[in-house]
Amino acid sequence: MNKLIAIPQMSAGIIIYIIHFILVRTCLSYNAIPIRWYIGDILSLIVCVPLFCNIEILLGLKKNKKLLFEAIFYFIIFSLLYEVILPLKNKELTSDLFDIVSYAFSGFILIFTDMKLNSGLKKHRILKYANLKSKDGIQ
Repeated sequence: MNKLIAIPQMSAGIIIYIIHFILVRTCLSYNAIPIRWYIGDILSLIVCVPLFCNIEILLGLKKNKKLLFEAIFYFIIFSLLYEVILPLKNKELTSDLFDIVSYAFSGFILIFTDMKLNSGLKKHRILKYANLKSKDGIQ
């Protein structure tokens, strides 16, 4: 079975979005915070990139996913679709430069956390292998 990617980030993003959704509906002081309007955009790539990639992996459409390339691809797609194409088609929708910045920040968070988590896993595997070798008397 192929390895799924960025599950911790996607899970954290979903949990944060649920909390955000509840706060928007129940807390008036939360709605006064300006960044509140961009939380969904900031979480967009953190949740959607791993979701789309893992669906493709599970369906067998792709075997290996490079998260960096996927994040850049979806950043471009989201930016063009939500900030250029849809506002041109529907006059009720607006284009916002801060949304594009939020998508970029979201992709950066996704890539940075993935690099940190993967480097930690590699160190753990190296230490585990070293410990197994020392227990077996292999040098």
